[in-house]
Amino acid sequence: MFAAATAMFATSCSTDSLEALIPDSEKTAIEFGGSSAQVTRAGLSKTNETKVVMQIKSQKKGSTGDNNVRVTRTMATASADNTYDDTSLSTLSFDDAYQRYWDDAYGRDAELSVYAIAVPGKTTNSMAAEKKLTASENSTWSSEELSHNVDWTVSTAQTNTTLADEDLIFSNNISGDNKMKFTLKDSNDEDGAGTFDSGNLNFTHALSRITINLKRGAGFSGENTFQFATGTNVSLNAMPVEGTLDLASGEWTTASTATVSSMYEASAITGSAANEYTDYKLMAQVLPGKVYTDGDVDKELSFTIDGNLYTISSDMMFDALNVADVKDKVTKLTDTNITLEKGLNYTFNITVNKTGVNVTASIQDWTPITAENLDLTNDNIKVSVYDTENSHISDFELYRSVVDNEGNSGTYAPRGNATWYYQDNQTYYNFRSTSNVTSLNSDSTSFAMTAGSTDYQWGAPLKADAITAGKTPKYDTANGYNDLIFGQIGATSSTINMTQFHMMSKVTVKLTSEPKDDKDDNQKVDLTGSKVYITRINKDGEVLMATGKITSSNLQKDLEMTPESNTTSYIYNMSVVPQTLVRNDGASDADYIGIRIETASGKSIYYYEKLSDVKASKATTSQNNTKGESISYWYPGHHYTYVFNILKTGVNGVTASLVDWTTVTGATQNISLQD
Repeated sequence: MFAAATAMFATSCSTDSLEALIPDSEKTAIEFGGSSAQVTRAGLSKTNETKVVMQIKSQKKGSTGDNNVRVTRTMATASADNTYDDTSLSTLSFDDAYQRYWDDAYGRDAELSVYAIAVPGKTTNSMAAEKKLTASENSTWSSEELSHNVDWTVSTAQTNTTLADEDLIFSNNISGDNKMKFTLKDSNDEDGAGTFDSGNLNFTHALSRITINLKRGAGFSGENTFQFATGTNVSLNAMPVEGTLDLASGEWTTASTATVSSMYEASAITGSAANEYTDYKLMAQVLPGKVYTDGDVDKELSFTIDGNLYTISSDMMFDALNVADVKDKVTKLTDTNITLEKGLNYTFNITVNKTGVNVTASIQDWTPITAENLDLTNDNIKVSVYDTENSHISDFELYRSVVDNEGNSGTYAPRGNATWYYQDNQTYYNFRSTSNVTSLNSDSTSFAMTAGSTDYQWGAPLKADAITAGKTPKYDTANGYNDLIFGQIGATSSTINMTQFHMMSKVTVKLTSEPKDDKDDNQKVDLTGSKVYITRINKDGEVLMATGKITSSNLQKDLEMTPESNTTSYIYNMSVVPQTLVRNDGASDADYIGIRIETASGKSIYYYEKLSDVKASKATTSQNNTKGESISYWYPGHHYTYVFNILKTGVNGVTASLVDWTTVTGATQNISLQD
């Protein structure tokens, strides 16, 4: 009876009149963030509230086109996030007049799309004002279709104020296949208990940002030099400054271009450019769509310093961006041009000389502004470690060091079992990894190694061109792997890929006793039980965490090598600290590393006094040891194999090879027998 009466009532009244009879206090509010206190991710503003302006479109389930559509415009205020870290959140609050309800938008049959804009930290004076998303006047909900277009203009004379006032962000992730809906608790039921979705607004920067770091080069000296002409700094030619953003697609239509006559001049250099670019840092933001073209000599950037006019062409800008570090982060790049994209900060590092300019470039993502739940973890530090053959390593310890304002790293702290997060987007780190290293030295900047069998490993993030296929990365005895390292990493959601190196040198000695003529069998030596020693060798070493540079120490008279269990092969192994085989330019015999071989009786002793005399007969993958040249240094990640053919008249010949890690083979040598 109750059900029938309800049905009759429903058919006798319009939907609008029914909704008008239900007080707002009994309706279900449309919420964002998954809790009664609507939330959005930290980052809209650290110090000020932010007005968020929204369009909500409700399409009745099962309908298409413009039929059964309701639209509304509303506003919310995001609170300031005073802590401004990845675990804190800003609450979204609605004034009563701007709270919207599922009941007014087809209730359980509603499928909601949401489009939103804001300017971080702006409220009543925000350019993202109500007029930007206009709906029907004097109506909470309307049946007419809304325009999703937003007209936007940036200033041509840019300051810190204009950067803040014009920093448009937008959200369109709640649309298409990701609409907010009502979900039944039991999907097999046609009706019953269930829940309304709570939306998460993901905000994206709508503009492109350009950062210029100027460094004085040759020809500028003394006080009051390297100064911009009065009232000027850097100008950017033909930049998109006015256009229309389609919130539904996220794409821009440019209406006009103009010269950005001046950029915002930052008071100090911060972050990864602090050490290298110390004179000027300038910033501007423009609409996306600016194109730099290979071979185009048109002027794109200009400035006057100390009375000299400097210009940079489109071709130079393209060349600066057409590098591996940038290619990995952009989508609009061809062999001939690159188009600036929204949400990216393009950094150009320019060295100014009296005779011209040199330009390099890098690119940094703006920190995403995302409305997400409290379990947000997308900014935790993610690391993958590989060896030089690109094989994944799972057992490693991760370390990080904070980079100071001079670009220098200090002590390294281990991660252990903790989960690391980036503190903010102004702190930069150097990351390193180790395997088979118990702990760092007391200075927390290095670790110790000692000769034996341990495979000590050290790793760092490398530049894109650091590794040549089929070649072992080159080790510099003065600077370690410093020239290959990609340093100073700031907040990023990307995985940091570390390449880990074997830091010891493997040395293998193989003993044989094979006369050239079968008639000389009486010259064979019984090698059973023989011992092999490396003489005059540094036993210990220290590895700098920052560069991977190795320093050897603790000179020993000799170190006994370990024989393999197969007694018929007479093979002896030792992992040694990388070091030179000739110390002090060979001032005395004591400055040379050698080999001593003792037979089981101990009566026959064979010496090879100077291993540095042995030449490499094979070195296919090494970039340090070269075929035909003497092996005068044992390098990390190299496996050196020496073959001694011992006869009763002496050691007939020596060959040396480098295998497994990097292959190096040494030519035959003769040594003498001492009784």
